[in-house]
Amino acid sequence: MRELFAQLSGQVDEDGCARGEAVFAVDVPEAGAELLSAYRDRKDCLLVRSGYLDLYGEMWGCVVQGDGWVDVCVLRAEESGAGCAATAVRMDAEAWASSAAAEGYGQVDEGAG
Repeated sequence: MRELFAQLSGQVDEDGCARGEAVFAVDVPEAGAELLSAYRDRKDCLLVRSGYLDLYGEMWGCVVQGDGWVDVCVLRAEESGAGCAATAVRMDAEAWASSAAAEGYGQVDEGAG
């Protein structure tokens, strides 16, 4: 998990996001448990949501929030059946707010009332 966290702490792109990828030798359930444990051990963030993203247990994701950042992580089983691949994106608060606003979230309807 250190490799993935190191990538998320690295360079932020023009969208205010850092991206990371890693491959783990364990299956999705074990990698998910290790990932959540690693976030818990940081003691600077909260789990917002986690769960399977498919009916077969081959894709799992979580959203974790820290002070001024949000991580979205997805684990997917390797086609070979050996291990899983992780993809993660860390968005800073400003990037998240602009992304949410672009989708119409967080806006106040001034005509309502």
